[in-house]
Amino acid sequence: REKMPRREQKDKRKGTSKTRARRRRQAHEKLRRDGQEKMQRRRRKGGAQEKRSEEKEKSRGREGYDGPLSLVPEGIDYLVVRAWDLKVSRHQIDLLKASKRIPLIVELPTTFGVQPSSEVTSYVNELSSEDRATLLTSLAVNQGAWGYRFAYPVFYPLCPAKRAFDATKDPILMVTIRSLMARLN
Repeated sequence: REKMPRREQKDKRKGTSKTRARRRRQAHEKLRRDGQEKMQRRRRKGGAQEKRSEEKEKSRGREGYDGPLSLVPEGIDYLVVRAWDLKVSRHQIDLLKASKRIPLIVELPTTFGVQPSSEVTSYVNELSSEDRATLLTSLAVNQGAWGYRFAYPVFYPLCPAKRAFDATKDPILMVTIRSLMARLN
């Protein structure tokens, strides 16, 4: 029996590059067929739950809700709560946690339409950097104990309607946001 160099033995076992490519294509085709058969079986079973989960698998995204809390739809993955008057009500957070049992995200109010709200005008135009930092610190510190996540306003809120507040241009605020994120998130 003649000894072959190791490299040639390895190539002989695997086949030529065309054979390897063909095997890879066949494996991909089999995976694709299996996935299609699985989807067809789900469709045959029917039912709204299977269809919803199938749609979620396709989108692979999370669906949230950012609107009136009296109209919260079923089947969302998270709920956005606005800090009106630049405060969060613990009572409201507790009620939402108990009734909805989904993650809550708290954020500052923003401009809807063309008229900015008083909270947005106050945050952008009237508060100093230190006051903004204090406000964000209080909202961020409470998130662990109260059971919500705080959305740090780096390019937010909008005021006026199509112009975002830029926290990166405010060194005190940016340092505060970075330190809060490092400490609490």
